[in-house]
Amino acid sequence: MGGLSLCTGAWQTWPMTEPCPLAFGTMQFGGNADEAASRAMFNACVDAGITHFDTANGYNDGASESLLGRFAAPRRADMYIATKVGFHGGGGRENLTRQFDASRKRLAMDQIDLLYLHRFHADSPLQETFETFAEFQRWAARQHKGHVTAACFSPDGHRIYSGNETGELCAAGLPV
Repeated sequence: MGGLSLCTGAWQTWPMTEPCPLAFGTMQFGGNADEAASRAMFNACVDAGITHFDTANGYNDGASESLLGRFAAPRRADMYIATKVGFHGGGGRENLTRQFDASRKRLAMDQIDLLYLHRFHADSPLQETFETFAEFQRWAARQHKGHVTAACFSPDGHRIYSGNETGELCAAGLPV
């Protein structure tokens, strides 16, 4: 099985070994696009070789994650899934952990390939936010089922946090 990839311009067979540099955003899944329209968009992407999908826990009250999880399940090994937490409720440990757990449940995935902090919150200590993301990475490493790659960007687009698969905290300009 395979197809012509929009990502590389070449015929590729499954499973994909590299994530597609093009990502399809699923913000409309479960909102303006009902389940049938969402599935049609997902299938059109896969048919075109797009295997990188972006969602967020706040898109349509989680419906986007739920639909993407169902659509991607039969092909999970071929998919690269990114989601976001922390749009609502602050960047504190308790809120982010609750959202992370809910996202994994809706996506029906232990492995999230890329986890973003959706936005910063002035009332949440950045160090706590970064440490929470590092905890997610350590959790994933302990499960031996997958990993979480995490990144946080400042409002001006500069990466100010990244972490590796083992949860080692790397925060530019912040004491760790």
